[in-house]
Amino acid sequence: MKACHLLFREHRALASTALPSAAHADETPALRPRTVAAYAATAGPTVILGLPFSVYLPPYIAEGGVISVALVGLLFSLTTIWDGVVDPLIGTMVDRVRTGLGAHRRWMLLAIIPLALLLLALVTVGDQLPFAALFLMMIFFYSSYSLYEVAQLSWGSALVRSPADSALLYGMRDWFAKIALILAFAAPAAAQLLIPGVSLQGRIMAYASLFLLMVPIALFAIRLVPPRAIIAEPGIGWRQEIRASLSFPPLMLLFGVQFLNSFAFGSLTSLFVFFAAAVLDLDGQSAVLLFASFIGGALASPVWTFLARRR
Repeated sequence: MKACHLLFREHRALASTALPSAAHADETPALRPRTVAAYAATAGPTVILGLPFSVYLPPYIAEGGVISVALVGLLFSLTTIWDGVVDPLIGTMVDRVRTGLGAHRRWMLLAIIPLALLLLALVTVGDQLPFAALFLMMIFFYSSYSLYEVAQLSWGSALVRSPADSALLYGMRDWFAKIALILAFAAPAAAQLLIPGVSLQGRIMAYASLFLLMVPIALFAIRLVPPRAIIAEPGIGWRQEIRASLSFPPLMLLFGVQFLNSFAFGSLTSLFVFFAAAVLDLDGQSAVLLFASFIGGALASPVWTFLARRR
């Protein structure tokens, strides 16, 4: 769901910059390399808290024994649905609430503090909390996550003035995100290799430490990205937008492919830690194996792309 939302927002950003009226193109200076690099660095916190978070946190919570594995699955299902519901509401708030030229920066700074505090609570005492407390904590966690990410993505849309700018800005963001994601999977694997017998919580702490590294980098980078005013477009109304989206076959096909791809990869990686420990008796190597599978997938991606283009 997050991946679909990100893809949709990046597509909107690219499409909007292609319009002749998008612009204040004469008023907006061209993107400088420093701006592009700084904007990409602001994506670090939410990238770190994406897929690796959903991979390692469920088995950690289940390991505590306070709630059953079935309830852990229900917890993450409900909070993921909430994450999808709250995204457009936060987007509307970012668009409509006037907070001056520093609007994007302000929303991101407001989100990063509760995000860090909630992550600290989840990785230290999350396995000892009852279902109700965890559910409320996860709701606030994903709300803060969405506020940061939506403000960050919309800031990028406000920065660009042409399709070339959009490709450069979001391409650099995607490159930085892939590097951060590799590091996020590498940290637990490194902890497992360097500290024999390290617990699942220890692996999660190694992973969470990367978030603490990304936060000061993001805070510094936020200062370097030039502010942009939020100009809310009139739009066509959410009912008409849903109707138009559902009646556009290429978008529905893309949505279906993205959903199946995200579901297949997300469910496989989320269940792997459980499977490695309970069935394969490889809990001591699960993080290393997971990192190897992720690297293998990354290396194979160009091969599949090449084969797809030959068809």
